Amino acid sequence: MQWQHGTFMKAANGSLYLTPIGVDGRQLMSEPCNFDTSIYTRYNQSEFFQRYSIYIDPYHQIWRMDMYRFDGSPLPPMYLAYRPPQMLPTSTLNPTSSSTGTVATSTSKVKRALGLINQSKPSLDYTKLKAKYGAFVDPDRWLWVGLGLTGMGSFLYFYF
Repeated sequence: MQWQHGTFMKAANGSLYLTPIGVDGRQLMSEPCNFDTSIYTRYNQSEFFQRYSIYIDPYHQIWRMDMYRFDGSPLPPMYLAYRPPQMLPTSTLNPTSSSTGTVATSTSKVKRALGLINQSKPSLDYTKLKAKYGAFVDPDRWLWVGLGLTGMGSFLYFYF
């Protein structure tokens, strides 16, 4: 996964140049088989789009933008989710002390979680849930009930 923000420039011929802020781009590198940690690295790549078009999508009835890479191949469409758009600023979010504005690639390991960096995930306390709702929340019971009903349904299907 990659993300970056910056500025854009529309050329007279209809092409589009995107220039990211070098120190703010990030790339998440992870190994699905080793799910304990992921690595965020800095990411900076300018983009050039040969052309673009903005119109109301005939199916969804919302604003849609089609962009075409430098070689003319289309990208997946983008849809306007908010009006006015909710965007990151065009100034750096992560200032550094570098005078050139560029920083050597650095890596840091973080726990994989959705929005919970360096925090433990809350665990479900089944004893409190069982006290409140009874045996209906016990996942082991639901597993065996599901397997039993599947077995009975299979038997009845093949027997009759």
